[in-house]
Amino acid sequence: PHYIERAKDKNDPFRLMGFGHRVYKNYDPRATVMQKTVREVFDALKVNDPLFETALRLEELALKDVLARLAKYLLDLAPGQVTEVKLAITKKELAARLGTISETLSRTLNKFRSKKAVKVSGNKIIILNKARLEEISAGLKI
Repeated sequence: PHYIERAKDKNDPFRLMGFGHRVYKNYDPRATVMQKTVREVFDALKVNDPLFETALRLEELALKDVLARLAKYLLDLAPGQVTEVKLAITKKELAARLGTISETLSRTLNKFRSKKAVKVSGNKIIILNKARLEEISAGLKI
């Protein structure tokens, strides 16, 4: 069509919005909306697809830092109004599950503590600020 040729012509002021924008070169934010929608549909239909779960896990390991992965993990263990989490696995096992090492996990928990997001006592973690963990989980920095 004619409008495609116009959009490709660098001398023509005509532009198609949302295509080739620099933000979309590495990541398309619309993908997050689609991912959430697919998750909601799968949940509503009670679909359990191991391949889809593996893809989500790989994406999380590739795109999110340890702060975001730990925040999401803690939030998943404490749905709704739950604020106390008792870890049933060792620190080394949790670090492996999050794709990191135990030293990095300890530093990350210390960051959460210093920002008063959590309180740690042995294998028990008390969530002091769930909203803050949700922000970190979404990729916002401490």
